[in-house]
Amino acid sequence: VLFGSDQIWNSQLTGGIAKEFVGGFSCLPQTRKIAYAASCGRSELIEEEKENYYPLLKDFYALGVREQGLCHSLYKDGFRAKQVLDPTLLLTKEQWNEMTEHYKHGVKLPKKDYLLVYVFDEDNSIYQFIDRVAAKYDLEVCVIAYHLKPEIEKYNVYRNCGPQDFVRLIAGASRIVTTSFHGTAFSIIHEKDFYCVPHPILHERTDSLLDVLDLTVRNCS
Repeated sequence: VLFGSDQIWNSQLTGGIAKEFVGGFSCLPQTRKIAYAASCGRSELIEEEKENYYPLLKDFYALGVREQGLCHSLYKDGFRAKQVLDPTLLLTKEQWNEMTEHYKHGVKLPKKDYLLVYVFDEDNSIYQFIDRVAAKYDLEVCVIAYHLKPEIEKYNVYRNCGPQDFVRLIAGASRIVTTSFHGTAFSIIHEKDFYCVPHPILHERTDSLLDVLDLTVRNCS
């Protein structure tokens, strides 16, 4: 049984302690359990998570986690964890683009060169930075957002993006501003000029990715 990925061990996102993500369900005794690119969104599990998850993780055959900090924390606590790539990074940009090549029912891409914005839990001051980047490179600002807010009403806002729309908008962008791990990951996959603004709480995810790829210069603190 393969467990992963993303923030399956972040109890703040799973509605509390969720033992099903660490094998806490009836299973054949000899079933091999492996975690791949599991994450808690932080550099280590909180105490309640450790108390509930560690006894179950001891039965895992292999532990692959996404962030350096979590890997070091687990290793310190006696687990033979290894840092691995997020699964989105296992495909090339050509493979991702092939999935959207014949997708004709999604959003229409702008005709003008555009700056793509994919942010959440952001400080509103980020929009001053976005405006400066857009003005400097003469770009239309396009925002992927699922909730309207006054700060983005002046931009071209995409509110109904599915996975294929997301990949197409990333692939077509001239530049990207994001606070998101996967916004960062897909910017890297598509070799874009991008600015990663660290999430106010869950920045370990992007910090770790940029560090392992020697791209910390893209981190806009």
